[in-house]
Amino acid sequence: MNKIAVIILPLALIAILGAIFLFLKYLPEEKTSLPEKIEFKSETVPAKRIDGGWTRGVEQASLELIEFANFSCPACAAYAPILNQLLKNIPELKITYKHFPFSYHKNDIPAAMAAEAAGEQGKFAEMAELLYARQDEWVNSRNNEIFIRYAEALGLDIEKFKKDLDNSELKTRILTNLSEANQRQLNATPTFFLNGKKIEFPPEYTQAYKIITSAAKK
Repeated sequence: MNKIAVIILPLALIAILGAIFLFLKYLPEEKTSLPEKIEFKSETVPAKRIDGGWTRGVEQASLELIEFANFSCPACAAYAPILNQLLKNIPELKITYKHFPFSYHKNDIPAAMAAEAAGEQGKFAEMAELLYARQDEWVNSRNNEIFIRYAEALGLDIEKFKKDLDNSELKTRILTNLSEANQRQLNATPTFFLNGKKIEFPPEYTQAYKIITSAAKK
């Protein structure tokens, strides 16, 4: 290699690296557009915080269906209206939601925090319903301001909601549910337990109704 090549090659390499640096520096940032004002009418049954979860239905109900789920899960979203219908049509049923966030879902924890923050104002189930209904809108978003829009749609106190999004006690609730899911060695969402026994049923109302009511008779 001659002396000219020895000089030119390092200079060329520096020029290439400089061009790459400038390209990346001025590359436009990906922005997630926020929706306009959201109109939302909830059809869910309100939830109360009982025994480490959020329970809908009569507290003294003889049947308790516990659901381990997360708001990023498409299957969980498919089950949501079915569970709501079951709850309305089986008087002796109550349904308890417990968080089971996955580490590879980047917005599982933020969405769970949004639901918990809404729960502090009596709107956990309503926020959960909204998160499922608009799942495609936020699941890969880099802008968590979208949860503020949802809180506005539910008529929440926005300043309190914002503070609760950073409430360590609420995050502890989520992590406690996650710990329970791990102790049970769960690996999928949603996972259901009826009166303590693991149960499976399809996201179809008629079959789900038959399976749950027949399981209750055993």
